[in-house]
Amino acid sequence: MANKCHLVNITSQLDQTAAVSTLMRVDGKNREILFDKPYVTDPTVEFELSPADSFTISGGSYGSSISFQSEFIEIVEELGLALYRFTFPKELLYSTQRASHRVNTRDFDTSVSFSTSSGYSFDAPLCDISDGGIRVRAGKSVIKGLTKGDKIFCKLGIDDSCDKLRVTLCKPSKTEDPNIIEFGATFMDLSHHQKSQISHYIAGLERKSLRKHHSIPESITLSGLSETVAESDDLQA
Repeated sequence: MANKCHLVNITSQLDQTAAVSTLMRVDGKNREILFDKPYVTDPTVEFELSPADSFTISGGSYGSSISFQSEFIEIVEELGLALYRFTFPKELLYSTQRASHRVNTRDFDTSVSFSTSSGYSFDAPLCDISDGGIRVRAGKSVIKGLTKGDKIFCKLGIDDSCDKLRVTLCKPSKTEDPNIIEFGATFMDLSHHQKSQISHYIAGLERKSLRKHHSIPESITLSGLSETVAESDDLQA
């Protein structure tokens, strides 16, 4: 989860107030976990962090739900970024869900370019994306006979490595418009770098979606904690 910068929920065990953050790093040597600055999705709620307070951390990875309990330690600074230190969990609660976490992208003006080996190309609005593939909307006339199982190429526009990804088309589904269909495309033969780039792209879209739909406060109340950010020799080493 840390390698992919997953979003997590941080819930106070004292009053059940919650915030959203990003898991930045797991430090097994020093037995601690570091998060980005938490933010609340409800501007009327105060989210407080005090040293030694207990929180429930929950998130998803590879289609599974993961949660654990942890205590807040302090804020440290690393390369100008404020990181929130929490204690290492004693145990993880793990439950399997779907194969890949899927992020809805319908609120964004994002299109995917497709092309075939014969040279035909078209663009289609992106509906959602996961580590395993994408779903788009397109006009029936645009598809031009492409069917389930066809292998074509798509361009996500993340970086050069994702400009020509091989995909296999999935079964199309009807929409409210008889002239429009939705169809999925499964990624094929991704390299480690491509998988990493797609995962970071998905995480970025999810953060963007949260910020679009919720008000984010300018600051977070820190009870009993100095506003001066502490420095950590271990983190700077």
